[in-house]
Amino acid sequence: MAFLALLVLSVRAAETVPAPKKAEEQFKNIQVLKGIPAEDLFPAMQFIAASLNQDCEFCHVERAPEKDDKKEKQIARKMIAMTLAIDRDNFARTPRTSRTRRRGITGGRSRASPLPRSRRT
Repeated sequence: MAFLALLVLSVRAAETVPAPKKAEEQFKNIQVLKGIPAEDLFPAMQFIAASLNQDCEFCHVERAPEKDDKKEKQIARKMIAMTLAIDRDNFARTPRTSRTRRRGITGGRSRASPLPRSRRT
């Protein structure tokens, strides 16, 4: 009986937890990375900055990251969109089911990505 009560309480608690905010709900001028959790935006940006060996101001206007004044920001957006399209079109994972295992079809290989799991295809 106690187990059932705990189960009911945990289900109710899960129902009341709000979904995390999306990046475009919390930050201004999000264009390419729409739909990712807001908490994943900074780690993705930090990964990109580290990969380029640059600081944030390489693409963003200092103290006004929402502005589109820098050409580098526009280029970065195009490159991110291109990468997402390549991933979507060429590396879509095949779902693993008993049928695909019998036929010898394996899922896509794991790969590093600068994007949070929520944006990977």
